[in-house]
Amino acid sequence: MKSDSTVVNGSTFLVTNGDGTPDRSHDGFYHADTQHLDEYALSTDQTLEPLENTAPRPGERILHAGTPIENGSRTAHVKRHQVVGDKLVERVTVSNLTSQDHTIELTFTAGTRFDDLFEVRGHEATRTRDIHTTAIEPRTSSGTTADHVAGAVFSYDPSDIDHDWATTLITDVPAAADTTTISIDTVPGRTDATITATLTLTAHTDTTFHIATIPADQPDTPAEAFGAVQTAVRRREDNWHAQTTPPSRDGWEPVLQESERNLLELTLDTEYGPVLAAGVPWFTTAFGRDSLIAAYQSLYIRPDIAKATCRYLAAHQATERDDFRAATPGKIFHEIRSGETTIREETPHSPYYGTVDATPLFVVLVHEVWAHTDDDAFVRELWPHVEAALDWLTEHGDTDGDGFLEYPANHDGHGLTHQAWKDSGDGIVHADGSHPTGPLAVAEVQGYAYDARTSRRRARRNSDR
Repeated sequence: MKSDSTVVNGSTFLVTNGDGTPDRSHDGFYHADTQHLDEYALSTDQTLEPLENTAPRPGERILHAGTPIENGSRTAHVKRHQVVGDKLVERVTVSNLTSQDHTIELTFTAGTRFDDLFEVRGHEATRTRDIHTTAIEPRTSSGTTADHVAGAVFSYDPSDIDHDWATTLITDVPAAADTTTISIDTVPGRTDATITATLTLTAHTDTTFHIATIPADQPDTPAEAFGAVQTAVRRREDNWHAQTTPPSRDGWEPVLQESERNLLELTLDTEYGPVLAAGVPWFTTAFGRDSLIAAYQSLYIRPDIAKATCRYLAAHQATERDDFRAATPGKIFHEIRSGETTIREETPHSPYYGTVDATPLFVVLVHEVWAHTDDDAFVRELWPHVEAALDWLTEHGDTDGDGFLEYPANHDGHGLTHQAWKDSGDGIVHADGSHPTGPLAVAEVQGYAYDARTSRRRARRNSDR
């Protein structure tokens, strides 16, 4: 959504409205296709106006807010420096802008239902989750400053599947506050934690504290967590620039720099190397068509992305028929997910293979990698998967033997009605608006299939070297 502001790192992200305020049902903190927090808000006993939202790099965001201007000045300013890595961390600085001592009451609220991402996007919820919450009571009377923390651990451990979810929220605000309290509110299907802290600031001074949100039952020291995640995010950006050869064109530098930044935002760090997700925030996962085309288009600046994409998709290539997941031998998947609805097989995305174009595009990209890098070993490594994909074109992609790749347009209720790039339910209709029936052979896919078959002949010679 254009109005979203998202801080993302792989499949972990925080999404809010454009000024950084979480005020919509889909806002919150997500990890691995689960909305770990649907409430994540910081407020004060005084009205705060959003002033600025900047993103110095992918995975990092700085929010500024202040009290309304009265008599030509503001009384307080709040800066929130948020960073997303394998967890969400932030450093909060509260400033007294007046020449007198100033007391501010901060309220931080966090809550969850542990909704699956598909449920957030409209999939009908089928259960009321039993969520348990343990408060981390404020401690300030003894120990080091690092021990002065408060927070909560949210957990969901269903008995009927071998998987559980947890989120730890922890802050060191008690080290800076006069008083800190925490309350837990639990109702069937959700739980909320509220941390309230009272800060007294002398004239023209500020105080800083940290908040860490960890998608696990794993309490951490908030300040140390912030430093570690910030270092990791900046190192990731440095490594990206060191390995990327951006094109140069006079007058286009800002566009090219922003494009390079966008690619880093889309990058998933997999065991095979960097793979590009389909989009932020709702499609931060590998998609067959999208990841293949994006890897093809970035081949000249980052060939390792194309190699990793081919290897990742080959590792998940279908080997047997599975009608629920639209899988047949040799097929390349459409989308892969790991949330609860997928684990329970309420959705078929483990992975889901309902696409007609990813399989020929896979063959095309393997060839293009070889053509660009002259890496014969890569072709030999992937050749069995290329052959399986090409067999799929004939044996499963062309069901009626007319030479065209097609897909059934009669929706079975499990997946996509349309399985090419226009894959919305009404993406392909007749001139009168009626939906077509029978198998559909869309034009661009025939081009992909032709390219795949001719690429095979060129690459075959090199697989035998």
